Amino acid sequence: MALLDLLTYPGYPPAWVAIEKGLSNDYVVGDTKENLYPVRYAAAWALVHRISRHPVEHKLAPWASIKEAADHIDPQLAAPLLLALGAQLAVDCDAGTLEALRGANASDVRTALALSMIDDRGVARELAIQHGLLATGHPFIDEGDDVSAADAQLPRWPLSSCGRAWLLFLQDGTDVESTLLWMMAKRTGLTLIDDKFEPWQFRRKDALPIMTFAEMFGME
Repeated sequence: MALLDLLTYPGYPPAWVAIEKGLSNDYVVGDTKENLYPVRYAAAWALVHRISRHPVEHKLAPWASIKEAADHIDPQLAAPLLLALGAQLAVDCDAGTLEALRGANASDVRTALALSMIDDRGVARELAIQHGLLATGHPFIDEGDDVSAADAQLPRWPLSSCGRAWLLFLQDGTDVESTLLWMMAKRTGLTLIDDKFEPWQFRRKDALPIMTFAEMFGME
């Protein structure tokens, strides 16, 4: 969390320079079957946190880099950048953002994750249908019954029983499903994922060697 804390300090726009550089950092861990980039992931989550906490800096975000990397096959990099695209959709549904959501690795789950960043569920549904991001009858934007809890940590989304069933079906997914479930748990107040799950925590099959903040950024 030290990296996130440093790069999300208020009133420090130059942090965007470090975040953009972090998105392309080449520090890698794992073997040939598991190339993982913890600095890139941390920078991507720092970006999402900064956009959320300091919306006045929205235009300072490196949107070209975000749109280029959001379709990455690596879900640990793609997930936070898809959330960032959702924040952009809420402000300006531009052609570049839509194109990024229709990349080679696009899926309904990835699209839903981006849409989940939009506070107003009605706006998210309208954008999804208007731009063909999801089918009109997709369970994620179904307007049937409302099974969401009365209270939610984030601005509440009404979720139908059909939508809940679709989300629960994703629980064993290996792409960005876990982050979508985490977001929707906060939007609906429903138990969709372990409440101890934190999407910005680095995940790998083998144990991650202990490293300091300085080591991650080559500042030894």
